[in-house]
Amino acid sequence: ISRLSYFYKHESCGQCTPCREGADWMYQIMERFVKGDANVGEIEMLDQISRQIEGHTICALGDAAAWPVQGLVRHFRPEIEARIAEYHAKKAVQ
Repeated sequence: ISRLSYFYKHESCGQCTPCREGADWMYQIMERFVKGDANVGEIEMLDQISRQIEGHTICALGDAAAWPVQGLVRHFRPEIEARIAEYHAKKAVQ
């Protein structure tokens, strides 16, 4: 999903603010999720950003960028939380 977020960030024409700004924010948060270097609160933030993009853009690219992220949060939230907890546990030991 992080790679999809990068694709949509890259492909955004920048004409509408929700897509231009939101796609970049979603990508940045997704990259932190990949590493685990995030906060659990960012899961809800990511979902909120995707919902602010969905239905508020000129073309369908905004919806296409938001839906995979929403599916990730809806179906894999425990895995995201576990990765974040694992990262912070390793960081605390070092």
